[in-house]
Amino acid sequence: MNSRKLINPMSYKKLCYELSNQILQNIKLQNVKDILVLGTEEFMYPALFTAHEIEKNDKNVKFHATTRSPIQVSNTSDYPLHTRYEISSLYDENRITYIYDLKKYDMVIIITDSKNQKNSYTELVNALISCTNDNIIIFRWC
Repeated sequence: MNSRKLINPMSYKKLCYELSNQILQNIKLQNVKDILVLGTEEFMYPALFTAHEIEKNDKNVKFHATTRSPIQVSNTSDYPLHTRYEISSLYDENRITYIYDLKKYDMVIIITDSKNQKNSYTELVNALISCTNDNIIIFRWC
């Protein structure tokens, strides 16, 4: 199913449930407390759905998504965004996307429908590594 085209929402939700079950069957949550689930650009609902399913396992789950929207960051404590990473889009290497306020997690799960090869994930993975993340898993739904 192409998530970027008009689709039946109930069929899409069912596929998201199947994807989250597949992910949960293929990751080990023991000794993992803090988890980031990261969607890519418009492919955020399956990642958000999966984050919710993982959260049901008594885990601290945060959700982020890469975005095409550049937003100003600030060190001011009451401002919501403090750090910004500029990375090449997983869908078009000539386009810049952004990810905000990354931190250290016990596990990071990237969920994408990008058809690009793994080497196109280098900038995103490097941004996560720069925040001392070392348990990074990529699930592609293609």
